[in-house]
Amino acid sequence: MSKATGDLDHPSSPALIDDLFIEVIDKNQKQEHLELFVPVVISAVPDPKQISTLLKELSQLLPIRKKQGSGSEETRGKVSNKNDIDPSLSHLKRVRKRFQKASTSSNSINDNETELQKFSVECDGTVVCSEQRTKKHNLQKNSPPLKRPKNADNKANGHVILEVILGYTFSYYEEMLPEERKRIEEKYKLAPYIYRVPSRAAESKKEFEMFSLIWPMLFNLERTDEFKVAESMLHEDDIQKMKYGMEKAIDDAEQGGKQWMSYFSQRKIIEYNMPKIGGAIILDPFTGEVVSTASNERSMMASSNFNKADSVFPDIINPLCTPIMLAIQGISRNERNNALKYPDGMANDEFRKGQYLCTGYDAYVTLEPNMYESMALVHSRIRNVIFGVHNREDGGLGGSKSEVCINSMPGTNHHYRAFHLNTCCNSILFQKCKNIHL
Repeated sequence: MSKATGDLDHPSSPALIDDLFIEVIDKNQKQEHLELFVPVVISAVPDPKQISTLLKELSQLLPIRKKQGSGSEETRGKVSNKNDIDPSLSHLKRVRKRFQKASTSSNSINDNETELQKFSVECDGTVVCSEQRTKKHNLQKNSPPLKRPKNADNKANGHVILEVILGYTFSYYEEMLPEERKRIEEKYKLAPYIYRVPSRAAESKKEFEMFSLIWPMLFNLERTDEFKVAESMLHEDDIQKMKYGMEKAIDDAEQGGKQWMSYFSQRKIIEYNMPKIGGAIILDPFTGEVVSTASNERSMMASSNFNKADSVFPDIINPLCTPIMLAIQGISRNERNNALKYPDGMANDEFRKGQYLCTGYDAYVTLEPNMYESMALVHSRIRNVIFGVHNREDGGLGGSKSEVCINSMPGTNHHYRAFHLNTCCNSILFQKCKNIHL
C-alpha cells in the first residue's frame, strides 16, 4: 500500500504516489476560511420550554447557512461591512448545555477567549491545541449531564443553562430590524453577547474533539479529509494498472503517428510537418480492459472520410478531434452500438441500466488535458485521469499558469482524481511522453 505525502512547493500541492505518480490536489480548495474561529451572537435562554419556539423563529429570521453575496477572500469570515461573506455554520449545533457555576456571571466571554488562545494552526494547516486533555476531563467540564442535578449540594454549586446561537454578528446587529431584535430579546428574556466558534467542520476526529471544547458540533467521519485520504490510498496492484495504462497511452500515440504518415503517403505528399500527436485511452480499472483508444476512433472516422480525395486528417481540421475527445467519442460510439440491439434504442430500460459514458473508467493520456478537455472529462463522469507531461499553455489540471484544477472545481456536478508522472523520477514512461510532446 502506498501512502500519499504532501509537497508544499508544487503549485497544486501534489502528493507522491510510490514516487512514480503524483496526485494533483488544488491547494486553493483546501482552506475555505481565513480565520479558524468566527464571531457569532449567542445568549442563554432562561426558560427551556421556549427553546423550540425560539429556534423556529430564528430559522426564519437568521438561518445558519451560507449567505449569497459578494465579498473577497480577505474579508471572508470577518465582520466589517455588509458585503462580507458569512461562513456556513451548518456544522454546529445551534443549542448547547453548559454548567454555570454559582460564583460566575451568566455568560462565558472570558472562558471563550481563554480557550481560543490554546489553539493554533501550523504551516501545513493542522490545528493544534496547546493543552492536552483527557476525554473524561472534557466531558466533565464541557459536556454537562443530560439530567439536571437533583441534590442540594449540586444546586448550590451551580446549574445547567441552555445557550443558543442567535446568528452571525453582522446579521444580528446590522441586518436585523432593531424592533424585531428588541421583540425577540424581550419575549425570550435574552442577554446576547459575542462568542467565537469554529468556522468550519472538523476534518478529523482529533479536530472534532478539540473544536467541541468551544461549541458542540456535528461530525460525519466519511466527510472528513482523514477518511478520504485513508479511502484513496493506492495499493500495489493499482499502481501496476496505472503503469500499464500509461504504456497503452504511449502505444496509442505511436499508432497515431503511424496513421498520420499513412494518411499523407496515400496522397503522395512528400513534404509535411508532422504534428505532435498524443495518445489517449479509456481503461476499465476493474477488468483491466482498454475499452476505447483515440487511434481506434480515428481509424473508424478514416473508414468513411480518409479515402475521399478532399478529406483532411481529423486532428488538423477539427479542434474537437484531440486524442482525449476521440477516446471519449469511442465510448459514446460503443453506447450507440449497444443501443441498436434494442428496438427502442437508448430509451430501453435494460440499456439505461448499463454503462453511462465513462462512469467508473480511468483515462490515460500522454499530455495533460487542456481546459475544455478537462471539463469534457467531468461531463463524461470519468473516475481518474492519469497523464504523462504537463500542458504549460492551457492545462486544466494544474499545469498552466492559472493553476486551475477543473477536476476539483467547486460547483461542478462531478469530481475526479488526477495524477501525472513524476518529473523528478525521470522514468522511461516520462521520457517517452516527453519525447512525444516536448
